[in-house]
Amino acid sequence: MSFRNIVSALTVACTTALGAATVRPVATGEALKNPGMGFVHYRFDNRMWAYGGNAPADYTCDEFPGTTVTYMRVPWCVLEPEEGKFRWDVIDSYAAAWIKKGLKIALRVTAFEDRYVYATPEWVRNAGAKGEFFTRKCGANSPFRKCYDGTKLWEPDYLDPVFLAKLENFLKAYAARYDGNAHVAFIDVGSWGVWGECHMGVTRDLPKEVAERVAKVHMNLHRRYFRRTPLVISDDFAGGMLEVPDCPLQQLARSMGIGYRDDSIMCAKPPKSWYHPNWGVLAEAAGLPVVIETGHFGMLNMDGRWVKGLMAKSVEDFHAHYLSIHGWPSQILANCRDEIDAINRRIGYRIELREVEYPDEIKLGEPVRIRADWVNVGVAHMLDSRFVTWALLDERGAVAWSATDDAADFRDAHPKWNGVEKPFRTDSTVHFGFVHKLPRINDPVLWVTEDLDKVHQFGENVPTLPCRTYRLAVSIGARDGTPEIALPLADHVGLRYRIGALTVR
Repeated sequence: MSFRNIVSALTVACTTALGAATVRPVATGEALKNPGMGFVHYRFDNRMWAYGGNAPADYTCDEFPGTTVTYMRVPWCVLEPEEGKFRWDVIDSYAAAWIKKGLKIALRVTAFEDRYVYATPEWVRNAGAKGEFFTRKCGANSPFRKCYDGTKLWEPDYLDPVFLAKLENFLKAYAARYDGNAHVAFIDVGSWGVWGECHMGVTRDLPKEVAERVAKVHMNLHRRYFRRTPLVISDDFAGGMLEVPDCPLQQLARSMGIGYRDDSIMCAKPPKSWYHPNWGVLAEAAGLPVVIETGHFGMLNMDGRWVKGLMAKSVEDFHAHYLSIHGWPSQILANCRDEIDAINRRIGYRIELREVEYPDEIKLGEPVRIRADWVNVGVAHMLDSRFVTWALLDERGAVAWSATDDAADFRDAHPKWNGVEKPFRTDSTVHFGFVHKLPRINDPVLWVTEDLDKVHQFGENVPTLPCRTYRLAVSIGARDGTPEIALPLADHVGLRYRIGALTVR
């Protein structure tokens, strides 16, 4: 359509009633990679070679559907081998490939491990920090018995003032680099207890009041410096075998905005495959991240603790956002593919678009009402605010115009629990284009194009969007219209999903 004809269309009164279209999209069953949810690949475990150390430098676990995060559990001694000299390259080198693909990392820095004599750097002890050695004892059937049995490991006194001062200096530098970093999904509070799991049973049992004081001191230290990146903490800090609906330490963690992590799923045989699902439910209800992690797949599978179906059930019971792949990804995938596919249809949030009603013809710049019904068929709420954007796409898939409705926040889209869906409606009034109205003058306005020998004439109404037929598309994302959330819909350009045709008159 020529610009002259566009002007004619603008100046003729519309006498035809605008039509209406109703679309009911069909959801796909595909795995989605979205922020704030998904499977977590273990890059570094208590063994720095498991479970990604032998992978190529650019490995991002692509074969494992729904994997969005790589997790690194690193002893403090590796990151600060000398006081004030940091080895962030240990993290950043492996993070690069994930970041390049828009994926994220998660971190835990530990002060005590079962494979390091000094997980807390030896220079901390030499500076006067108190602690004690203990002799490691492996189980009779442990494959690591020959390597590690009898090893002496040093564990610090977690309330010692020298230890705490050195740890605080480390956390300050750690947070300066990673707090608020858009590439970090979450940070574990892991600065005490074996493996950073906050329990003291490997070396000694602390009196309850001392253990609680340790917990409070270390949580406060992390919260002091990590103010923007989500924090999570292992359930063991409040009692690994404590079977109560809630407890004061969990309440304290939630009040501090610290999410929930359970590192012990399926470590025990049924029926006690886990102990604290309600603590996860409470954290999720408070808008905090819930991370669950199975025991090591290889060991659990060998002795009968790994029971098919329980991994998926744990996601349901805990209302989990994340699930750690605690083993070699290819091995778990080969043994549990059906269960993994089922988890991907439930873990975190999953927003399905059930119905859209919109006018299939509109007048340029006038209000347009678009009603849409959605359902969150996942087990958890979104962790961050997201909003709907409606866009007009041209034949190349380029955005000709977009308009965001931030009246409804998808954080409020309630998950599907116990088979019950709770629809979430967005009722948007948006505008596509606008009419640039000029003062009334006698002579036509001249618009000179790039071709200087061609001149177009307009009256007082100058269009800002070509009047034609577009594809109406929807996305969920930031307030500025940036798409951020994948939807289970097939027809899309990037993260914008085509709904149907819309004609601008």
